[in-house]
Amino acid sequence: MSEQTALSFTDEVLETNCIFCALCKDLLRPPIMLVENIGNVCSVCFMGEKRNNQKNLNNSALETIIAILKLPCKFKAKGCKARLGYEDLMLHQNNCKYRTKLCSLFKISGCNWEGSAADFVNHFKEMHGDHVINFENNLFYLQTSFNDLDLVKLLVMRSHTYILHMQTDLCKKKLFYLICNVRDDSDVFYEYSVKHKGSSHNYIKTKSRILPASNIYNDYVDESVAVELDLES
Repeated sequence: MSEQTALSFTDEVLETNCIFCALCKDLLRPPIMLVENIGNVCSVCFMGEKRNNQKNLNNSALETIIAILKLPCKFKAKGCKARLGYEDLMLHQNNCKYRTKLCSLFKISGCNWEGSAADFVNHFKEMHGDHVINFENNLFYLQTSFNDLDLVKLLVMRSHTYILHMQTDLCKKKLFYLICNVRDDSDVFYEYSVKHKGSSHNYIKTKSRILPASNIYNDYVDESVAVELDLES
């Protein structure tokens, strides 16, 4: 197969959307799981979905197809012309000079800032200072009410910065939140403590996943992978 034919085949596959996660809509990350009533799900999203007891199986055939494709950089529209194999593409996109981010508050406040990942934290601190939470010794405080249906905060601890996305479920009277990396390339576990201001319970020490930053742009917090707090405690 000539290089031109291979690129044409890749473009045809991309147009079908079959190599994108049914949940996060990003390029599927192996291991790829075919989940009942959902479709093909990337490894990150599957961590949450597998708790719901759906039938699933590993889609090794699709993994093989993705492995041989020369995929375009996600920042192609910004001017990047790179086309690489999956593993090389993941490394490239983390440092692509065309890489940009939207402000994490754009759905809530309407902020239309878009810029480099390097400038994101400075923008958030300068323009959304009331949404910044400083935490020390792996402890941070949350102060919320039933009126705070959807909030985004920037967590700052020395050289570490994370995005906190919170949503309140009025029916369950609970708060659900996710912590995401400012960078898109990491998916790790992190141990920290939370104190919900105004509540009677003590610090909650928990170890949860720090998710890739792309999760912050989802319309809803996925309760299956979120940390849960009872607002009536």
